[in-house]
Amino acid sequence: MSKKDQRSPELLEFEAKFQANTKYSGFGMATTLHVPCAFCAEPDFMVYKILEVDEAVKKGAVCKSCLRGLKAIFHVDTPGNKQFEMVQFCGPEAPRFLTPIRRIDCAECDDTHKITLRDPHGGDYLVSCTSCPTPCSKCSEAQGVFCAGSPCPCVCHKEKNSGSS
Repeated sequence: MSKKDQRSPELLEFEAKFQANTKYSGFGMATTLHVPCAFCAEPDFMVYKILEVDEAVKKGAVCKSCLRGLKAIFHVDTPGNKQFEMVQFCGPEAPRFLTPIRRIDCAECDDTHKITLRDPHGGDYLVSCTSCPTPCSKCSEAQGVFCAGSPCPCVCHKEKNSGSS
């Protein structure tokens, strides 16, 4: 039995739906990609022209069907070395049959706790992110002024995220 045959029925169904919902339109430099959701394979999760791929995946999207969000975080070590990581930034946890993906809590700074303020007169300033989750007085998982992990495993955030007080 091949390794491919050992995949779960849910994964096989997801892959078939994903492939069926992956489309392209146009021609040449005007080609547009229609990419299904990476979590539920619903069509048109991201629609972008091939020349706009970097901007589109960096911005990301939220699926209208499953309400999960996905975007790319780019890392440029040198001008010729550009890498990216896909992260989930909102919605329920991904289905278990999918390969695990890192989840971030703060879409503003990608959990780095730093944002860049642009000075219109020149120069940029790196400052602490004001959108990141911060520990409450009950938080046992604090790391300085920010929560230790993403998502924060402390009891207070579990209560907040589950809707109980």
